[in-house]
Amino acid sequence: MAEKEEKTDIKVQSEICFQDFEKKIFEEMEKIEKQKHCELNKLDEETCKFMKIFNRKQGILRDKLEDFYEEKRLTIRRVLKETKMFKDVQSKTCSKMFQNDVTNMMDMVKYSLENFISKRAIYEKSNSLENFEIGSIVVPCFEKPFKDYSILLDERPKKILANEDGFFSFDYNGQIININNFNKLSLWKGAITNVSITYNGRMAFMETPRKNRIKIYIGEGSNTKYESVKIAIKDEKPIYDHFFILQDFIAIKTNQEIIFYSKLTSKISSKLSIYENRILDFTDVKIDKNTFFAADNNKNVIWFNIIEDQLEIIQIQEEYDNFSIGSNIIDKLKSDHYFLLINQYYIFVINSKEKNGKCFQMDKFFRDQRLLNYMKTENEIIFCLINPKDQEKVTLKHFPLEYYLT
Repeated sequence: MAEKEEKTDIKVQSEICFQDFEKKIFEEMEKIEKQKHCELNKLDEETCKFMKIFNRKQGILRDKLEDFYEEKRLTIRRVLKETKMFKDVQSKTCSKMFQNDVTNMMDMVKYSLENFISKRAIYEKSNSLENFEIGSIVVPCFEKPFKDYSILLDERPKKILANEDGFFSFDYNGQIININNFNKLSLWKGAITNVSITYNGRMAFMETPRKNRIKIYIGEGSNTKYESVKIAIKDEKPIYDHFFILQDFIAIKTNQEIIFYSKLTSKISSKLSIYENRILDFTDVKIDKNTFFAADNNKNVIWFNIIEDQLEIIQIQEEYDNFSIGSNIIDKLKSDHYFLLINQYYIFVINSKEKNGKCFQMDKFFRDQRLLNYMKTENEIIFCLINPKDQEKVTLKHFPLEYYLT
């Protein structure tokens, strides 16, 4: 008897939940129409000034808006239809486990729908009439993370590193701290001048150099065991903004070039001119064994194979109108061929297989924040950001790898 009453309660609660959900759907569909007409009105007001000249282009933009909101309306209708199916199936089954599965599925649909509902296409007028453009249709970034929290550090980070063990802050006092648990990596007595993540995801650090010598420690699979490599620098005067560890080489950036030292002999194996190859101030690298991609503070990306001495300039296309973390970034990162490079202003989405990519202005996704690093897990992408006005506080934003709606 009690079990029967419990099943009845679940069905009643499900019915109430669905009614609320259905009501919200219809309310949002009304909002969609209002949003559409609001943006269309803005477009019409601007267009009237130039109607005789720009009639054709106005039609094109109207079609884009109509198609966008019609697609959104149809998508939401489809969601409503599918949720009715979920409800019908749930009402016909006596399996409590299956009913819970349907409830969990509905929760994911609701989460995705809440993000999707905020997706809008808006009209932005053109600031120049030289090419007779009356504007463009822009879809701003609309997704929100399912988890979002901030962590206050003791010191402003110089850089944020990420590997399978989490995010690590390297601050201006030379400390390395796991920002999730505040554990400090106390590995040696000497001062650190820089840190990086190796080709296989381990930690590496450079000791403050002495006269004519650099000492680098490379992780060997834990945060306690390190291999040390001493490099004689002779008359070279390296700057220590960047160094990185490949499978067989250690790369150190100087004022004019990147020098590759053999791990086996600590001797110079090859050099890459920075100025001749457009990488004037590279800020991020992605390493694959003895090759790497590098991005600078503009929109330049290179790929270099050290053993073959092969260099390629990567073709980067900047996106200006449609911005979605789900479709622009996360959908790509589901593939092992894609990764991100980050500089102060841009996020690069690189296809390592095809050696091409796109870049996006960072503030289109993260307004008033700067992306420092990211981490991919089995089920989510975690972005680590900082507010330039409050640099002791880092923010972690969690997004699911799978989106129901984009």
